[in-house]
Amino acid sequence: MATLKISDLSVGDYVCYCDRVYKVYSIEESGLVRANNNSYSCPHIMKHIDYIDPIPITTEILEANGFVKNGEYNEWSTGNWDDIPFIGISISRQSMRIKNLGTDIFLENKVVYVHQLQHALRLAGVDKEINL
Repeated sequence: MATLKISDLSVGDYVCYCDRVYKVYSIEESGLVRANNNSYSCPHIMKHIDYIDPIPITTEILEANGFVKNGEYNEWSTGNWDDIPFIGISISRQSMRIKNLGTDIFLENKVVYVHQLQHALRLAGVDKEINL
């Protein structure tokens, strides 16, 4: 699994700790991350960044968020090219294209983890919450 740095994370990002999904709500310069998962058994964590893992983008996560596989390629999108917003992801090329009201973002070899997808959506002004 990749090593996260404090500069990789933003409040609202999803991360993994001990095989559980958490949503970041506080980040300190010291590397301390506070996050919660709305679970009674382990509602929140306060851990150093070294103990937190990114969540890989999977086909299951994409499908759960309305992405549809495009034909025989390992590419997924939220609709047709003319839809606003249009979000296209290629898992094999680790690339993403977002088109939203005049904003067109293409990222190559950068979109591997859910928090990167969340950052790209925010940058493009797409108001879409990722569900895990």
